[in-house]
Amino acid sequence: MSWPKKKSAQSSSTLEEQQKKELSIPTIVTLMLAAIVGIGIGLWLMVG
Repeated sequence: MSWPKKKSAQSSSTLEEQQKKELSIPTIVTLMLAAIVGIGIGLWLMVG
């Protein structure tokens, strides 16, 4: 029972690491875009 548990734990950790690597860049880009859009809307509302 110990072997399948270890294998599953290793596979889950590698999958989590891959997901983190894949999601890290898109999340940063989306956060930057959201910040730019938020600032733009805020300035537009203040000026308008």
